[in-house]
Amino acid sequence: MASISDHVLACQQAFHALSAAQEATAIENPDMLPDFCPLPVEDLLRRFEKWAGNMGAHKKGRSSLDYRLRDASRLRTQVCRLLDDLSESLKDGQYVSSLYRA
Repeated sequence: MASISDHVLACQQAFHALSAAQEATAIENPDMLPDFCPLPVEDLLRRFEKWAGNMGAHKKGRSSLDYRLRDASRLRTQVCRLLDDLSESLKDGQYVSSLYRA
């Protein structure tokens, strides 16, 4: 099973990909970009990175969230599932944004 930090990295990459897709859509079709995201993706990424930093979710070793949840496998599994869900949602947003491009 992948570590929590691996899931965090996947989410960060998905945030960046969504941001790039929305930027490309805004450049190509500025009038067609939907208002489906109330906050800019960069703001959401900053909030996510703040959470990851506070929890140690992006770290490896003894200061990591993985280490702190080593005896709570159900919680660790749930965190990984939630991060997977977030990553998939961001990828879905990237796909939707690409539909608005020419």
